[in-house]
Amino acid sequence: MKFAKLRKHIESKRGNGSYFFGPIIFFKDTLYDFAINELSRFIFYVHNSFLFRKNYDLVFVIARYKEDVNWVKKLSYKYVVYNKGGDNIPGDIKHKKLQNVGREAHTYLTYIVDNYNALPKYVGFLQGEPFLHSVLLGARLNKFKGQDFYPLGRNAQYYRGETDIYIDIIEKSTFKYFDIKRPAGEFPWGAQFIVSREKILKHSLKEYEFLLNKLVEAENNRTQCYIFKQHPQPCACMNYISAWMLEVWWPIIFGEDKKIINFD
Repeated sequence: MKFAKLRKHIESKRGNGSYFFGPIIFFKDTLYDFAINELSRFIFYVHNSFLFRKNYDLVFVIARYKEDVNWVKKLSYKYVVYNKGGDNIPGDIKHKKLQNVGREAHTYLTYIVDNYNALPKYVGFLQGEPFLHSVLLGARLNKFKGQDFYPLGRNAQYYRGETDIYIDIIEKSTFKYFDIKRPAGEFPWGAQFIVSREKILKHSLKEYEFLLNKLVEAENNRTQCYIFKQHPQPCACMNYISAWMLEVWWPIIFGEDKKIINFD
């Protein structure tokens, strides 16, 4: 059984009270995630200390809640941290305060809307703790060669299995807003990627404002997320527009062909 399938199988057993899967899930949630995160952070520091770095007009947008973002000082490019947490950030880290709604998608869309007419040539989008979703982040950054859409980690896949109801919402919502019956199965895991200004400007400012407003509205329509046990209860993941939905949509929005966003 491939690791991804094994991970999904373990997740499907979450909350069943099993004496066998309970310790495994604890290990995955705590020890495994910690080990992978710290290893990835170390690899990132090594790559950014010793490898050749290319000169691009690139700004990174960091979506932070309460994560330690001291690692951004090692980035070879300009960055801005959008802080949604209540704690303070060191004064030498450039950041902006943002309301705590809509997860990373709200942060990304806020940056695009606020900077639509003054975007750099490339924009990179990262989580406040990016390493679990992108173990080889440093290597990925060093291999960037000016692609219009460049995932900064492995591609994830949505599939039909334990989450059929969620997949139904993805497909219905994708058809509603993009006239696409079924989105591509792959998307950047954790919504971490670099996109060119050219691709961003394929859509109008009004389209991004529409998505941003819908994302905020969704916060007022939270439901019990009984599918993803690790999500807060209640959460917005089952709404027609949510951060989890946009995680699947980024390749559609910034795809090779312009996809019209349908207003409702």
